[in-house]
Amino acid sequence: MTNPGFFAALCGATVLLCVGCEERPSVREERERMLEAEPPVETGNMNQMMGSSERVIPKLPTPQDQFMLAVRSGDRPRAERWLAEGAKLGPGDATLVAAVRGGGNAEFVEWLVGRGAPADEADPSGRTPLSWATSEAQLDTIRLLLAQGASSVTEDQLGRAPVHYAVFSGNPTVLELILEAGASVNAQDQLGSTPLMYACAKDLPELVDLLDEAGADWHVLDKLGRTAVERAHGTRACQSDDD
Repeated sequence: MTNPGFFAALCGATVLLCVGCEERPSVREERERMLEAEPPVETGNMNQMMGSSERVIPKLPTPQDQFMLAVRSGDRPRAERWLAEGAKLGPGDATLVAAVRGGGNAEFVEWLVGRGAPADEADPSGRTPLSWATSEAQLDTIRLLLAQGASSVTEDQLGRAPVHYAVFSGNPTVLELILEAGASVNAQDQLGSTPLMYACAKDLPELVDLLDEAGADWHVLDKLGRTAVERAHGTRACQSDDD
């Protein structure tokens, strides 16, 4: 026979346990409290974490996109094909800049000009087809663009004209072509630098001579108050030309 005292002790322990349980929050209450303390998760982030069931269809290239790809690669047959498919050749795409930077095939550039591509249309940096052809020393393309009336004095966003890029090319024939086209021999960019300053700094004696013969001013100062000779840093091209 079971001792009555055992049941009494058992009931007392159960009561104590139940009393302790009542003092603690329920699992549901604890979860709600934790959710209130956490920042809400944005729906977009949740979709990224869980993955979206919506299928994303990639955008197909337009005839205009395909045409510009053909221009950049110098592929005339492909360019003709996409023009026939609806691509437009006109202001807004800097078509000739793309052609020149893609290799500068003079015949291809001439074909584009003949189809209506503007000879002086600049890219977002302000550089024209002639500016790019000059820095790349593309002699046939330079001659073609000049014959089409391209400007030899248009400045880009750095204030640099084709004559500056002619010096950067290091090619005397390029510089001669640009000077003969009417470029300003003393043009200054945003740093106040002239073509002569760059020729001295780069130690290009043949270009220095061409600029000097064209009337370059040796006493012009850049934004830091330096002359071409002071920009030479001891190079031989301008050592004895300081007066």
